Amino acid sequence: MTNITISLDQNKNLLENNKYGTFEKPEESINGLIGNRIPQDEETLSAASSSVRNSAELYEKQHFRATSALCLCTLTHAYLLISPFPYSGFMAVHLVPSLNLENAGTAAGLLSSFFMVGRAVSSVHWGKFSDKYGRKLTIQISLIFSLIFSLSFGLAPSFNLAICSRFILGMFNGIIGAAKTSVTELAKGNEKLEKKGTALVLGMWGWGFLMAPLISGSLADPVKQYSLDLDKGNIISFLEKFPFFLPNFFGAFACVLSFIGATLAVEETLPICEKICMNSIFSNIR
Repeated sequence: MTNITISLDQNKNLLENNKYGTFEKPEESINGLIGNRIPQDEETLSAASSSVRNSAELYEKQHFRATSALCLCTLTHAYLLISPFPYSGFMAVHLVPSLNLENAGTAAGLLSSFFMVGRAVSSVHWGKFSDKYGRKLTIQISLIFSLIFSLSFGLAPSFNLAICSRFILGMFNGIIGAAKTSVTELAKGNEKLEKKGTALVLGMWGWGFLMAPLISGSLADPVKQYSLDLDKGNIISFLEKFPFFLPNFFGAFACVLSFIGATLAVEETLPICEKICMNSIFSNIR
C-alpha cells in the first residue's frame, strides 16, 4: 500500500512539472506566448496588410493607365467622326468641279455622314467579334484600318473614292463599343473605379466633339487659308494638290498613338481570348 502511495505521488509530481510543457510555471508559459507568438502574428498581419495595400495601389495605377489609353482611343474615334464637318463643303467643291459653295450641301452631307453609315452596317458584327476574340484586339484592328482609310480619305482624288474611304473608315471601326466594355470590365467589380473610368471615357467623346472641328478646320487647305507661297517647295505643292490631307494625317497620327497606348496599357478582359489567337482567325478565313 505504501508503494502504491509513493507511485501516485511521483506521478502527480511529474504531471505538475510537465503540465505546462517545457515551462515550469504558468507565468513562464504565458510570458512565452506573449513574448514569442503574438509579436510574430502582428508582424505577419502587418506584412499582409502592407502587401494588400501595395497591390491595391498598383492595381489602381494600372487601371488609370488603361483608362487613359482607352480615353485616347475614344478621343481618336470622335475626331475621325467629326473632323470632316468644317471642310466637307470645300472638299466637295474641290473634288467635283461642277459644284460651288451654293449647291455643295448634299455632297458635303454625304462626305460627313458616310462614316456613320459604315458604323451602322458593322456595329453588331464588331460586337460579336469583340465577344469572341477580345476587346483589345478589336480596338487594335479598328485603329489600323482607321489609320489606313483616314490617309486614303485625305488623298482621295475623286468624290467617289472619298465617299468609299469614309464608308470603310466607319465600317472597320469598332473602337467605341470595345472601349466602353473594356473600361467597365477592367474595374473587376470595383464600383468606384468603374464609375470613374466610364465617366472619363465617355467624357473624352464630348471633348472629341469639341476639339475635332477646331483642329481639322485649322489644318484644312492651309495654302489658301494661310496664303502660303507656292514657290517654297514640294510640300506646299503637295498641300495644294491635296488640301485636306493635313486634318486626316493628324487623325492617322492619333491612331498610331492610340494603338501604342492600347497595346502597352490595356489588358484583355475577355477570358476566352486566352484560347483564341490570330491563327484561329486566319484559319477560319481560309
